[in-house]
Amino acid sequence: MKKNITIDKIAEMAGVNPSTVSRALNPATAWRISAAQREKIIRICDELNYRPRASARAFASGRTSRIVLILADMVKDFLTPSLADYIAGLSFQLQKYGYSLAIHALDWNVPDKERWLQDFLLSEQGDGYILGSGILDDKSVEIIKKLKQPVLQLAHHRELVYDIPAIITNDSPAVRVLLQRIPEYFTGRMLLCGVQDEVGESMTLKFRTIRQTLAELNMPDDSFETRIFRTAVRGSHINRSNAVTFAEENFDYLKKFRFIWCDSDLTALGIADVFARNGIVPGKDVMFAGFDNIERISGEPEPFMTTIDYRRCDGGIATADMLIAVLQGKMKIENVVTDSVYTERKSFCIMK
Repeated sequence: MKKNITIDKIAEMAGVNPSTVSRALNPATAWRISAAQREKIIRICDELNYRPRASARAFASGRTSRIVLILADMVKDFLTPSLADYIAGLSFQLQKYGYSLAIHALDWNVPDKERWLQDFLLSEQGDGYILGSGILDDKSVEIIKKLKQPVLQLAHHRELVYDIPAIITNDSPAVRVLLQRIPEYFTGRMLLCGVQDEVGESMTLKFRTIRQTLAELNMPDDSFETRIFRTAVRGSHINRSNAVTFAEENFDYLKKFRFIWCDSDLTALGIADVFARNGIVPGKDVMFAGFDNIERISGEPEPFMTTIDYRRCDGGIATADMLIAVLQGKMKIENVVTDSVYTERKSFCIMK
């Protein structure tokens, strides 16, 4: 049986103090060590197949080195591609600081959910928390206000009802760019189209941003008609098939429009599918746009849909940077705001 390798042994072999070895092996402090010295330490550690145990580091520092994301509807949330994009950016960036991301589910159907949440948060499972949409209520906010750890709510496009710092997506700059690209002859033949979910809040806020920006640009408020359709089965993962059904049933209504702007790329792609099957060429005969940049997230080699890109991965990176800065005492917790970006593709190709 091989002998236990300790940080003191590594320090002795490298000719440095144990604290130097500890800093060299911690991504959050490695920058304090010269490149040559860190390379030497890493080489010795590799030869001995050694890395410090996370539990030992947590015991020494009094921290868990974890950020915890709590979701109220994990299955549905994981079917949302933009959330996966956010988690990827958050996780990768946390790793650079020597932190890991833990994901927990809150069963919102159990009668003692507030007790579970209180016990979980007060047991200091993480050094900071991100709460998914739908978790906050009056009781949970009371619990959060008493915590010493930083807490953010994953608001995205939701209204901020509670005074808890939030991760927010600001669509206004991207919406402005797209509206300024619309030719005057489209006026009166444009449609905002969306799927009504359980509360409809995300879609409502997107369309409200469009209306507000129309006013700021002195464009007529009636430039767009609005059509909302409901489905028996809901969820962003089936928005495309739901949109196909809606478009087939309402094709005579939809075909009068010159530009259709949907609340998601999948909704726009589904309606565009029906137009194409009926001999009307998307991107030529009728223009389309959506939200999400879903084709980029899914790795589509030739993305088609013009979109408002939430930049959720960048939002995840910004969240990690914020939480680590707060934990390091460099700043106080505040909102994390990511501006969306307008990305034009063939679905909105204005002919010159």
